[in-house]
Amino acid sequence: RDTQSHLRQVLVAEKYVLAVLDGQEYPTDAAARAIGLKPQQAARLLILARKHGYLTSPQTPGRPGGYLTHKAAELINEANSKLKEGK
Repeated sequence: RDTQSHLRQVLVAEKYVLAVLDGQEYPTDAAARAIGLKPQQAARLLILARKHGYLTSPQTPGRPGGYLTHKAAELINEANSKLKEGK
């Protein structure tokens, strides 16, 4: 697994979830702006995040939504542990 790529997916997913919860009309665009990506790049990363189990599907298909999963939190914790160990 390419950890850096997966971390980017989780980062975009986190920004997306925050934008949804904040009531942003276009949460994918808001997530993209938050981390300096084009909306199309953020959309692709969100698709991958859902595919890899980091972001749940929205309650209503085709509508914004979803939440970060425990798998996403585990990846963040794993990366933080490696940073603390200096790896």
